[in-house]
Amino acid sequence: MRYFLLLCSIVLLGCQSTSNEAEAPAVDSLLLTDTTSLHIENYDGPSSFWSLDEALVVDPKRVLQLRLEDENLQRLPHQLEDFVNLQRLDVRGNPIKTIPKYLASLQELDISSSSITNLPHGFEQLTSLKKLYIDHNALNSFPRILLHLPLEDLFLGHTGISELPEDIGQMTTLKSLSLWDNNMTELPTSIGNLQQLEMLSLSDNGIGELPESFAQLQNLKSLYMGSEYSGGGNGHSFDALPEAILQLTSLETLNLSYGYLISIPPEIAQLTQLKSLDLSGNDLSELPEAIKVLKHMEYLYLGGNNFSQETQEEIRSWFPENVIIEFEEIVGC
Repeated sequence: MRYFLLLCSIVLLGCQSTSNEAEAPAVDSLLLTDTTSLHIENYDGPSSFWSLDEALVVDPKRVLQLRLEDENLQRLPHQLEDFVNLQRLDVRGNPIKTIPKYLASLQELDISSSSITNLPHGFEQLTSLKKLYIDHNALNSFPRILLHLPLEDLFLGHTGISELPEDIGQMTTLKSLSLWDNNMTELPTSIGNLQQLEMLSLSDNGIGELPESFAQLQNLKSLYMGSEYSGGGNGHSFDALPEAILQLTSLETLNLSYGYLISIPPEIAQLTQLKSLDLSGNDLSELPEAIKVLKHMEYLYLGGNNFSQETQEEIRSWFPENVIIEFEEIVGC
């Protein structure tokens, strides 16, 4: 018998349930025909129910988040309409076709790995949505409806996107944007308008140039333009460090692994907040001595380059012993 797992996080505790252990009706005969197991977490009462109907005695108004994944659902159980204060919904692994009107106040939604090629019908109703996970879906193009939502965190990795719309710059509330493992080779000029952006992942796209406006991302703390695949992937196509990156003085994490860099300019010292620098898998044989002024450095990854033993020892001498410096290429899963 298949089990269907629904995790509910309850913020307010202490409400008393009048539920008993008698068998209850199926959750929704249009969706599920097998016995359904439902669990309530962080609730001072019965922890296991056999249907959503039975669980409603918990007082659904107290439920702020639901997790309902990998059941191949195309539409949501109608009982969710009673969870009027729902803020976070995880339906990853379900090819949901429609977003009901009663979910309009959602702030976070996960529809990743759901085998969808288009956003569900009614998506434009999510006018309070701040965080969206839609990675690992075959979208192939950027969903334009997203331009009109107040998103702060957007995860669009591994979706087949080949370009961003020029008006991506109107998404000025974005703080995190993940576009890893797509097919993009360039960025629109308006990317520079995303000045609240703190994290940007462009790993495994093979991007070869950046617009001058990229230097306007002055709040950017983490930039990933290398490869997320161990042993190397399609990181980037730079043979020289772009000037725009050298102007991002708030950067703390910079990943430029698995590309074609043959040298690093002394201006790398301008990135005074750097804590982690990944230059592994390039074609480097030396680093500028100016890099030693980066006093916040904690991790320096240099494996898969062409550093001689003498050069390795010299680089190590530039940093305190507590700085982790890797010259061996890290290969794993």
